[in-house]
Amino acid sequence: MSFLKALSPKFFILLGTADSAMISASGFLVNLMAGRFLSIEAYGQFLILFTLASFALIFQSALVSTPYSILSQSEESDLSGCFRGALGMTLLLGLLSALGGIIAYLCYGATTPFLLGVFALYIFLNLVQDFFRRHYYATRQEAQAFLLDFISYGGQVIVLFAQRFTLQLESLFFYLSMTSLLAVLISTGLNRSFRNSHPHTPIHLISEFKTTACQSWQLGRWLLFSNGVSWLVSQFYVVVLGYTQPASVTAQLGAARSIPGLSNPVVMAYESMALPRMSKAYQGNQPQLFGGYFKKTLFLGNILFSLVGVVVFLFPNEVIHLLYGKSFGNITALVRLFSVLPMLWLTSKCFSVGLIAMKETSSLLPVYVGAAFITLLTGGWLISQYGVLGAGFGFLMNAIVLTIGFGVQFIKFYREWKIKRLAA
Repeated sequence: MSFLKALSPKFFILLGTADSAMISASGFLVNLMAGRFLSIEAYGQFLILFTLASFALIFQSALVSTPYSILSQSEESDLSGCFRGALGMTLLLGLLSALGGIIAYLCYGATTPFLLGVFALYIFLNLVQDFFRRHYYATRQEAQAFLLDFISYGGQVIVLFAQRFTLQLESLFFYLSMTSLLAVLISTGLNRSFRNSHPHTPIHLISEFKTTACQSWQLGRWLLFSNGVSWLVSQFYVVVLGYTQPASVTAQLGAARSIPGLSNPVVMAYESMALPRMSKAYQGNQPQLFGGYFKKTLFLGNILFSLVGVVVFLFPNEVIHLLYGKSFGNITALVRLFSVLPMLWLTSKCFSVGLIAMKETSSLLPVYVGAAFITLLTGGWLISQYGVLGAGFGFLMNAIVLTIGFGVQFIKFYREWKIKRLAA
């Protein structure tokens, strides 16, 4: 694909945005088809399983993908060695996560061996695919990333739609696993790090693994704690609601949450493409270039989200009935409450990515801990008093706390960096 190098950089920005849009749309459609074609009980299990799978991605992002996006930009790093070490970490983490997922789901009373098997396979392959995707973006191979995701996420939608009338929970995760497997196999053939790699002794590979693991731990340890607390905060209301309310109430929350989730293309595109570029700008001591990456996204993205939010706020019933039908009952207030979430999510992501690029990952933890403290203090009361609407208030409160906290931390460290540069 050498001819792609001649294309304009703006083409790759659009391609990255299209890739993220495809992933977001796929996730939305998979959730939509699960809600429409699975039973209420199976849909509840689906939400629990996806929650467990997202927990595995917390470790992947903090300990492998995000540090790799930073380490691969360093002129002192051996890119091929860094790739092999990070891939080894991904494979090990995938195996451990698959085992952990099985154990965790057994605690929910799962009794179907086939379901446990395909769920473990899905966790493993999902982590490997996510690593390849982040690798392609870190090494400016956006076209390969798009192809990888088109095969996997596009394939998910096509297969599930074709099998929608016979869809079961076990077959759903089997289809998701097979599309991920196909994408991973094709990625190994396209990847330059595999094609140009020469044989290495086990001792050399172990050395690369240890070096990459140590460097990744230094960069990602605070991010791991922060992401873990963030996951706990974001899933607290789902877990408590699932234990204290009927499955149909949890389904209402899931349906309402999926609407602001359509903003993920912009948020994901920003994180995937901006982090390597902002890391390079930081290492090159270019604060103006660094700031330009997120200012434009922050401005244009929030204009778009505010316009969409107004439509959702004014026509909540029409939106939810169009997407899910009338089986979820009246959740007008919840949908309106969530209409402002995309703007908060994008703003907080801009700030947090900036902090990660400046290697100030430890500054994320106090913000997450503060949000967790507020959640644990008020979450149970909100749900007991207001049910699913209380969970909605909790989600909104968390988004506000994170946006303010990350903003304060980002402004602090960005100003310090600019002052040091002027003084130098």
